[in-house]
Parts: sequence; C-alpha cells; structure tokens
Amino acid sequence: MSSTANERVPAYLLILLGLVVLFAFAQVGEHYYQDFLLDLGQHHQPAPLFLAFVSLWMVLGLAAAACLTAGITSLIAQRDGERTGWLERGRDVPWMLVGTILAFVVPALIRFAVLEGAPLTDDETCYRFSAELLANFQLTTESPPHKLFFDHVFMINDGRMYSQYFLGWPALMAPGIWLGIEGYMNALYCALTLPPLYWIAKRVSGVVAARLALLIFITSPMLMIGAATMMSHTSCLFALTWMVWMALRSQDEDRRWWHTSLMAVFFCIAFFNRPLTAVAIGTPLLVLWLRTAWQSETRNHQLFAFLVPSAVFGALFLLVNQIQNGSPLRISYAAAMDYARANQWRFTHWSEESRMSVGFLDAELYSRGLAENGLALFRLNASSFGWPASLLFLPLAWRHKEAQPFWWMLLLFVLLHLTVATAGIDSFGPVHYFELALPLIVLTTIGALRVSRFLATMPPALARFQRAPITAVCVMILLSLIGFTPRRIGAVGDMAERTNAALRAPEQAQLSNAIVFVHLGLNRCHRGVTRGFVFQRPNNDIHHENSVLWANHLSVAKDKLLMEAYPDRAGYILWWQGKECKPLFIPLGEIVDGQIEPGVPKDFDLSDA
Repeated sequence: MSSTANERVPAYLLILLGLVVLFAFAQVGEHYYQDFLLDLGQHHQPAPLFLAFVSLWMVLGLAAAACLTAGITSLIAQRDGERTGWLERGRDVPWMLVGTILAFVVPALIRFAVLEGAPLTDDETCYRFSAELLANFQLTTESPPHKLFFDHVFMINDGRMYSQYFLGWPALMAPGIWLGIEGYMNALYCALTLPPLYWIAKRVSGVVAARLALLIFITSPMLMIGAATMMSHTSCLFALTWMVWMALRSQDEDRRWWHTSLMAVFFCIAFFNRPLTAVAIGTPLLVLWLRTAWQSETRNHQLFAFLVPSAVFGALFLLVNQIQNGSPLRISYAAAMDYARANQWRFTHWSEESRMSVGFLDAELYSRGLAENGLALFRLNASSFGWPASLLFLPLAWRHKEAQPFWWMLLLFVLLHLTVATAGIDSFGPVHYFELALPLIVLTTIGALRVSRFLATMPPALARFQRAPITAVCVMILLSLIGFTPRRIGAVGDMAERTNAALRAPEQAQLSNAIVFVHLGLNRCHRGVTRGFVFQRPNNDIHHENSVLWANHLSVAKDKLLMEAYPDRAGYILWWQGKECKPLFIPLGEIVDGQIEPGVPKDFDLSDA
C-alpha cells in the first residue's frame, strides 16, 4: 500500500465512523421513538417526542457531522492541492437559474404530493378569503343570512365579512385566484426570493457564500414547507429580501433612483404583509440608506424617490383601514377583537380574560417574551435549516463589517418580539420567527467563509484545511436531507392527511348543492401522534356559490332555520363515526331536534341565530 493510500486510511475511518453514528441515530428512533414520528402541534414548548428527537439529533447528528467533515476535509487536503473548489466553478447565471427553479419546484411538490392542498392552519382559509375579495375588487362582503352559522375565528362578521389579517399577502395571492393556482403562489414568491439572496450573500462575502446561501435556502425544511402553505411568511420574506438588496444597491456609486424607489416599494409590501416583522428586518437597512443618502450630493432626489412610493402605500394603508374598520388608524386586528367581544366571544379563541392589544402585543409580558425568545432560539436551531446545530456559524460572523446590519436585524427582531405572546406554531418552525431566515443565512455564510479565509492565512499545515468550514456546511445540509427533513415532512403529511379526510369527505360522499354543518369542529376526532392547527371549517367563497357550503352546527332546530334561507340546497350534519373516525353525513331532514347534541356549549346564546 502506498504512503498516500496509508494517509487516507484515517480519513476513511472517520467517514465510516460518521456513517455508523448516523445509523445509530436512526436505530434509536426505530426502537424507542416510533421511528421519530414527531408529535407536532404546539405553540410554545416542544412536545416530548419532538424534544427527544431534537436532543438526540443535536448530539448524535453533530457527532456524525464532525466525523464526516473531518474525514472529507482530510481527503480534500490530500487530493486537491491548489485546485479550485466546486463551489467556485462556473458562472453565476446557471447556479441562480437552477436554484430558482428548485426553489419553486420543491415547495410545489410538497404542496402537491405531501399536503395534497390541505391547509396546516385555520389562518390559511382567511387569507384565501381576503385574496378572493381583492380578486373581485372588494375589501369586504356582506355577511350571509343568519351570520352566526358562518362565524369563523380570525374573521369579522358584523354585517360585513372580512379577515383580520393585513392585505399584503392576499394582494400577492390575488393573481393566483384569477389563474386558479392560488395554492402555488407562495412557491412562486419563494423562487423569486432566491436571486436577491444570492446577490446579497455574494456582495457581503463572495461567490462561495452566495452558493452556500443558495443551497441552505432550497434545503431548509422551514422555508420549503412554509412556501408550500398559504401562510403569509414566505411572501413577506420575498419582499424583505428584495428590499435589503435594493438598499445595498442604493449605497453604490452607480446607484439609480429606482433602487431607492424599489427599496421603499418592497418595504411597504412587507409592511402591508407583516408590519412588526417588516420594521424589525427593514429598519437597519433603512437607517444605513438614510445615512448614505443624507451625505450624498443627490440627497433631495434620493429622498424624493423614497418618499413618493412610501406616501402612496401609506395613504393606501390608511384608506384600507378606513373602509374596513371605520378609522384610518384602526387596524383589522382591533376590529376583530371588538367584534369578538360584541359577539359574546362566540366562535373565537379569545375570551373576556384575553389580554391582547393592537397587533397581538402585550407590553406587560416581557418575562414571557424572554421565555418565548428562548424557546424560539431552540426551535430555530432545529427547524430553520434542519442541521444538528443550525446556529453554529453565527458567532463566527461577529464584528465582521458587512455583517453589522444583519446583526441589528436579529437584535431588533428579538427586542420587538419580547411582547409577542407566542413564537408561533411548530408545523414548519416557529412561524413568527420565519423571516429571521434572511439574516441567519447571510450570517451563517459570513461565519463559514470568515473561518475559511482565516485558515488560508495560517501555516501550510493548517492552511490545507481551509475548506473545513465549507465542507461542514455541505455535510450538515446533507445530514438535514437524510435525518431531519424526512421526519418533519412525514409529520406534516400526517397533519394534512387528517385535515383532507374532512375537507374531501363531501366530494367523496358525492354531495352537491348542499350545506354541511360541522359538529364541534372540523378535526375534533383526533387519532395518532400529530395534532394539526385546522380546527374550524373552511370559509366559503365570498358569494356563497360553491356546490357545498360549510356552516357551524348550532342545534338541529336552528340548522333547519338556516335551510329556509337556502331552499334549493340540502342540509347535512358532519358526524365522526366510530373509533376509526369515519365521516358520516346525516341528512338534516331525518333528524329530530335533540337527537344530536348541540354543536355549541350549553350557555351559548343562540337567540340571534
């Protein structure tokens, strides 16, 4: 055996050891944790099975990553010499083109093959309702007759019906309503996020960082699953990433006025979407732009280019509030809370004891906010990239000049979220922290490349391992695809299957021209480990023209009263039968009042139904 071959033996042994540790992790799941079926369904602290999975992944996964990285880096050091690494080869355009295509295809496939179109939360039907309104050039629609049957969490139904959510994402979804592809609009905006992210990473840390950022983005389970839903986070991240890129371009000598205008436009789109997040992520770059613009000889032109689109969007924001809520300064969240109170807290998650100010903020909950940020940090470390240690490289970007705005994003985001009551549901991550993916990816690439460049300046014995940090990133991306992401997608698929069992039941029962009354919630009949966040029936179309309309079951007598307003439709009560939870549609005309229990609590006031 040659000396070169002898030198490679320890590297091969390290790689083998890493694979053995990875196999041991899989065996632990198979023998003790139901093959790591994740008990998702939490807002706050992780559930036991998920906590066990993440804890084992952080230890065994990190050990496997260390062994694989050491072995592969050793082989590269022996073989490559001065050759260019594969991440440095080729032009940017093919990388970006392939990355952009994958950033659309991956979430589209998850939606088509895993979710099969199912929502993961009750929020999604509300966003779709708003998008349908906007697609029909409306901001509200008239409440249907006997409106209590059509009350829905997150909806105002006080004579006019509309969602509590800001209209940024529904406006971006509206073209999908026209084309019949609304479920895939997030996948489109996910794809359109990749080019500016690539340019940002390349600007701050070079071409290798840009390509690492691309790989991290399209393999992130949080980002890809989120883009498969109809939640607002993906479109907000899209707008913020473009806003950051335009803000950076506005610092250049060859800047144009439209860089500033587009920066303002994208910031306003993000604000229309998720105001608190937009302020947290956008403010550091706005401050950086303002400082440069103020010192520029074209200061007036720069300010004018920013203020004009900002004023237009600002006026539009106030106008929407005026039309929907009766005051330019009153947002729909406040209107929803007032409606819930006036509606005696019926069909809502809130109660008289609920403490919630405008925007779901409560300034007195700072200690709770610290706890939520701590949990969010833990959950981000697991869910954002799916690595055994997703935040590993962040400290290595500290005090790097180009990293400063992204550190400020993180700090401001955490400070503003000290008053948020929850880090968000866990189906695809702590969703209220979703947009932190932008600074996390950029800082991760900065940290990895910073160490790599530092090693390159060391004596040859150490310099030969300069690719170790880059190799570590690639190894953890591969481990995520093998160890973390399949389990996360499996749990999400389990959620979707349960939801689709209810949503598709009317079609499978061949119901048409019907009203289906939902008894005690859409997914009341739970089986298995995962618990989804779809509890209520979906919203109907804005004109109540669908073949099957969904309604809340109040009581048999009250349900029959509603049918008088829809004489051409047949009424059915959705009932879950037996231990297998099979959906059964009981014709309303065959039921005597009292035969089926009311679908609301005994003290529920039905006098106005």
